[in-house]
Amino acid sequence: MSQNLLNISLSVDKEELRELIKKVIEGEWRLYLPQFQRDFEWDEEDIRYFFDSIIRNLPVGSIILWKPSRNIEEDPFAVPLIDLDIAEQTGESYYLLDGQQRLTSLLLLYNNWSIYRMKTKISRSIISYVPTQNKLILGKKGGVNLSELFRGYLDGRFDKVVANYPAYKNTLEKITRRIIEYKIPIYTIKTLSEDDNVVTEMADAFVRINKAGVRIGTVELMLSFLAGVVSGDFSKQIRSIHRELENRDLDLNTLIRFILSNFGVKQTVFSNVKRFRSNVEKIKFSGEILERSKKAIKFTMDFLHEELGLSTCKIIPSKVSIIPIAKYFYQQQIFTSDNLSENERKDIINWFMIVNMKGYYSSSTNSKLEKDLKIIADSSGAFPYTNLLDNIGERYKIRKADIEKGDGVNVLKKQGLQY
Repeated sequence: MSQNLLNISLSVDKEELRELIKKVIEGEWRLYLPQFQRDFEWDEEDIRYFFDSIIRNLPVGSIILWKPSRNIEEDPFAVPLIDLDIAEQTGESYYLLDGQQRLTSLLLLYNNWSIYRMKTKISRSIISYVPTQNKLILGKKGGVNLSELFRGYLDGRFDKVVANYPAYKNTLEKITRRIIEYKIPIYTIKTLSEDDNVVTEMADAFVRINKAGVRIGTVELMLSFLAGVVSGDFSKQIRSIHRELENRDLDLNTLIRFILSNFGVKQTVFSNVKRFRSNVEKIKFSGEILERSKKAIKFTMDFLHEELGLSTCKIIPSKVSIIPIAKYFYQQQIFTSDNLSENERKDIINWFMIVNMKGYYSSSTNSKLEKDLKIIADSSGAFPYTNLLDNIGERYKIRKADIEKGDGVNVLKKQGLQY
């Protein structure tokens, strides 16, 4: 048997939702969101559809947990799934690799549609069950708050909750029990070490388990494992910069890649655990570099908003395409639009559009990105548009048909949901 497989264990169980919530709320499972999975994005309609599927006993996906060899609490970028008022938690710590939307929805259901995460409130409007129509609705008009039904049953107050609906008591209990007793698959991955091969095997296991869901690669997993290598002050500053850009939905991995590049870390080490660790451990903290990096990335966001109306990074196909632009602004110390000529603006936007339309960074990301960053580092003066296009290879023309192809596509819709 491969030594890599000996370092990875995968178990699967089915857990009733009431037991799952109990483990999270009571701290038996201390769940943390890794840096590549941060925001809760579901709106009330998504949540309503989720619980409607549960009531109909339809599959709703799985929960995937990862227990690495090291202490997750050492990861400065890991975020607790929910803030708990528990003095001492002695349970097991896990990364929540997949299932954040589902678990957060369940916690909202348990807590009357409001929870706190890192002291930030997450709330959604009430979802109710209308017994006369046998359906879930947004709001409470004509229905019973689904959270009150759920919590009332768990806390032994169900009769009080349904007191105004004597004719529908059995129906309401049946619906509530369908949610409480629904079983969801829980995949738990445990690793005894996290070298290159183990992380690759683990990423492969994740893809096999989660073919229809969010894709996680070796870089994301490796960054989650090695985040603890980043020193305290350094990580606090990175987290602070990320918080300032939260309203732009900037991916933390993209920010880390960019900042580390300014400290001399090459993008090609992101595919090698040992080299990555070695490079990061050698970094000497510099407030000046971090401040300059912050100015560059913030101006990059402002620039893309000014030129393309992009107020969020969510709809950018290739998030790493932000990095070369930010690197150019960092290199040239351009932090306001006044320092950019009209030709430079056009060149930057044209390059940005081409790499995203072509999907240039979708393969060999690390080597392509490092090659582009080197061109920018070696350039002086204007944005090196021609040299960057040469890196792409064949010239790419954006045709009218390419634009028209996207006319009927809503890029804000989420994968895996019916609309």
